[in-house]
Amino acid sequence: MKKILNLLTSVEESFLFRFGKRTWQLISVLAILSFVFALVLYVYNTIPSSREEVSISKMEFDKNEIDTDFDESNNVDACTNVEYKNALDELIKMMPGAEWMNLGDSITKTDYTYEEREMYDPYWDQYYTDYVRVPYTYKTFNRNENAIPNILDDIFNAKAIDSASFCQKIKVVNFVKEFISLSDQKEATRLLKYQFKSYLEYSNRLRMDQLADISGLFQAIYGHKPKFKDPNDEDDDWHSYSAFLGICRSDSLITDNFEVAKSGVQGLVAKGVKDKDVKFYISRMILSSGLKLDDISKANQEFFDSPDYKLTDKNAMETYNKYISLFSQKVALAEERLEEKELERAFEKENYMIFGTISFVSILSIASILILYSIRNILKEKE
Repeated sequence: MKKILNLLTSVEESFLFRFGKRTWQLISVLAILSFVFALVLYVYNTIPSSREEVSISKMEFDKNEIDTDFDESNNVDACTNVEYKNALDELIKMMPGAEWMNLGDSITKTDYTYEEREMYDPYWDQYYTDYVRVPYTYKTFNRNENAIPNILDDIFNAKAIDSASFCQKIKVVNFVKEFISLSDQKEATRLLKYQFKSYLEYSNRLRMDQLADISGLFQAIYGHKPKFKDPNDEDDDWHSYSAFLGICRSDSLITDNFEVAKSGVQGLVAKGVKDKDVKFYISRMILSSGLKLDDISKANQEFFDSPDYKLTDKNAMETYNKYISLFSQKVALAEERLEEKELERAFEKENYMIFGTISFVSILSIASILILYSIRNILKEKE
């Protein structure tokens, strides 16, 4: 027995404790601490996570956009009434002929009510109850629908912007300023009341940068900046401009989308297409395309750079429409195959993980057996 103990001690000091017992004791302590730390984290991560507390701040409501950081402390309207008045003063200078002071007046109106009266019928010699129409007058406020402050209030109310949400009010005024800058000054009030107002009331995705992008694309198509005068006229710039506005109102477009549309217009010009309606149609197709930005950019580049497609004013729309339709079908097929590949790779990944786990366990088992054989051989040699 003593020999066996001496042998084990020799093996320990030759193989296990060649760096000293204290060192291995320290490593053991560190290993135990690591195990405890991992165990604590494991237990902590087994606790079910609670969902973030959900609430909608006034600023989120006014902007019609949620705050993704869930931090309500920064949901404070940073704009002031002074800044709003400054923006309003700039609009007043742009519309000097508009009505700003006369918001309406109190007027007297006449209405009728019906009062119960007891009436006498001499023919039947009896009394009966009847209702008599009686006029009465009252005062009411007759709102001036052409006053710019009243029109702005209609927009604020439609968008649920209260009087203290100065940032949102400034945003609306800035939109109005941009529209008015493109309008005939004599028609500014009418255009604001009957054309711009409805877009501002119901467009929540429209951004200021999109207005600049629309104007740039419009100029690329028609060779001049848009100018609004009479929307009832089919040749008025409002028809084409509002069509782009409609796309922006329903889709969240970025400047890159408009750059692709511009490059499409330039490609048409390079191909000899002169018809402005064709340029307008194809630029709208590009903006409203369901393709991703990279895909529509690649489609346009290949289409307009290829010498295989001969375009004229008559066949350009049909040819481009056919090409984009085929390109979209191929993109859908590529996406479908990509999804199949990802599923296949996920399945293979799981199989390889199982195979790797079995291999690792096998290595540990074999290593344990070899260690046992080594100890056995050492014991035999010492006998």
